[in-house]
Formats: sequence, C-alpha cells, structure tokens
Amino acid sequence: MIENINEKCLRTLAKKIGINDSHGWKSALQKRLMQKKPSIISTWIKRGMPKEFENILAMASIDIKIWHEIIENVNNVGKTGQDEMLVDKEAGEKYKENLSEAISNHSTKKIQSTYHINTPAQPSFNDYIDHTYAILQSSSVFSTALKSNIEAFYFGLKINQDLDAAHNLLRQHAKLFQAQNQTIDNLKSKIDNLEKENKNLKNNNDNQEARIKAIEERLLAIKSA
Repeated sequence: MIENINEKCLRTLAKKIGINDSHGWKSALQKRLMQKKPSIISTWIKRGMPKEFENILAMASIDIKIWHEIIENVNNVGKTGQDEMLVDKEAGEKYKENLSEAISNHSTKKIQSTYHINTPAQPSFNDYIDHTYAILQSSSVFSTALKSNIEAFYFGLKINQDLDAAHNLLRQHAKLFQAQNQTIDNLKSKIDNLEKENKNLKNNNDNQEARIKAIEERLLAIKSA
C-alpha cells in the first residue's frame, strides 16, 4: 500500500521526534501531540493537515523547524519528479493548499514566533502536570529552560520555607523571652512588697520595745516611791 503525502510527512515527523516506525506509530504520535480525539492522525492523513498544526506542535514542545524541513523536502522531491506517491484527490488538494501556505510563510520569514493557542481559561492542576511532563519529556529548548526554572523556583521555595521556619522560631523565642521578663517583673514586685512588710514589722517591733521599756521604767519608779 502506497502512503500519501500527509502520511509520509507525519511518519517522518514521528521518526524525527523519537517514535519507532512500528505498527502503533500513529497512536504514539497522537499521545506525543497531546491529541485526545481518537484516530486524529488517520483523519489528518485522509482529509489534510489542520491549519493550526504548528500551534499543536508548539503546544507539544516540538521544534516547528523540523516540520518545515519535512514539508520542504517533500516539496522538493515532488518538483524533481522523484516521488511517485499516490495522493487521494481530495486530500491532495487540501494538502497542496496547506503546503503552499507553509512554504510561502517559511521562505519569506513570515512564520510568527508567538502562537495563539486555545487553552482553558483556568487549567486544572492535572493539566499543569500533563503539560509539564510533556515539556520535560521533549528534546527541545523548552525542556532545558523549564528544568532550569524548576530548579531555581524549587531552590527559592526551599529558602522561603527555611526563612519562614526561622521567623516562626524567632517569634516563639520572643514570646518566651517576654513571658520570662514578665515573671521576673512579678517576682521583683513581690520582693518589694515583702521588703515593705518586713520594714513595717520592724518598725512595729521597735515601737513595742519602746513601749515595754517605758512601762518597765514606770513600774520601777512606782516601786521606788
């Protein structure tokens, strides 16, 4: 069975990003491109490549230059007459339009570096995990950049956590020190009160001794009389 141009391009893309040229290469490529629709690769082969295919590549962290090289090679082979592939008429027309547009944009350097991808307004936690996994598994510059960012962010997070722990410990020590100072102040106040009471008692004792002495002197005076 002779494959059409779309299938050849997709199969070549699969090989270049590390997918084995086996019976299940379509399913493997579908997962690598993060496409959830069943048999989407077969649909593209039959009906033509979607206009947002470059966006799909960017979302999957696949270097778009790889795809440009593939379609340029196919276009050059077609011009020299070295390619004898049979192309379905409907698929061929759609592919021809997409191919011409892609070649034109690439040759005149009109390929935009920013892609407007329809992503959920509020991705879920699992979405972030899936996207991160896909980027880290790729062999692109995005993977290298993300790894560096993750290491830097994790290091910064650990520092913040250590600082928070240190601040909490300082606050606990400050509260303990404040409580100890309060206890010392209370003890000083009690000591001052005890000293005052002791002084009052001593004054009372002195007064009592003076009174006793006065009484004794009066008694002696009376006996002498």
